[in-house]
Amino acid sequence: MKHIINKTLCLKSYTLSIGHCNAIADSLHYFEGQLNRIVLDNCGVDDDEFCSMLNGIYKLNGFKRLIYRRNTLLDKSLAILQDIVLKKIPNHLEELRIEQCFTEPNVMRSLLHSITKKCVLKKLGLVDARLN
Repeated sequence: MKHIINKTLCLKSYTLSIGHCNAIADSLHYFEGQLNRIVLDNCGVDDDEFCSMLNGIYKLNGFKRLIYRRNTLLDKSLAILQDIVLKKIPNHLEELRIEQCFTEPNVMRSLLHSITKKCVLKKLGLVDARLN
């Protein structure tokens, strides 16, 4: 796949539909050990689509980095993202970056509350996260 480089699935300005997201989520297990990072930048991903992808990511062992830029993050995807953030070593998430996404303050507040629990993130990036 031409979008996977150095164990990173990098999709920048690549418009994704719910069908694309479901297909990616269903096929991620085939890349076990070959994929540990995902970058989604300006892909037009809504909450349902991101939720679908996160379900696939949750099943991966050794997934380490998620970079999510200029898309949507709301309640449906938040629930699964919280589960991913709370995974234990060695299958824990090391880096989470949410940048310039459409979201709501209560969603970010809930995410931060989950992170302050027993997560083992090494890097957290929240840019324009609507925190107040």
